[in-house]
Amino acid sequence: MVSEPKHFGGVQWYAVCPRTGRLVRVLFRPLGAAFFASRHAWGRRAAYASQFLDPIGRAWRTKAKVKAALLGSEDPDEWDLPPKPKGMRWATYERWVAKYDAAEEMLDTQLILAAARLMKRL
Repeated sequence: MVSEPKHFGGVQWYAVCPRTGRLVRVLFRPLGAAFFASRHAWGRRAAYASQFLDPIGRAWRTKAKVKAALLGSEDPDEWDLPPKPKGMRWATYERWVAKYDAAEEMLDTQLILAAARLMKRL
């Protein structure tokens, strides 16, 4: 660990990457790795899960995350989009609904593009 002085006082702590020697705030150890290193040392092995998904996969993942956030104790098979949970503000619920709707729109767009590709082959 190394500390660097901050502009307005105090210090910021960093870890030194054992592979690159860079000062970093986070060290990663991807699945199957034997040691920790910075994201720069791992390249694509240390990335967000959504970075490995195509647009369709990201849309399905977004829908699942929204549904999980809104479900609470509800049955997941009962709802396409669950109702507003008790205690959640309407503005928050509407933001979740907007994310869900955007994911649905992306899936619809991808379906139309796939259908157009199939029609082109005929």
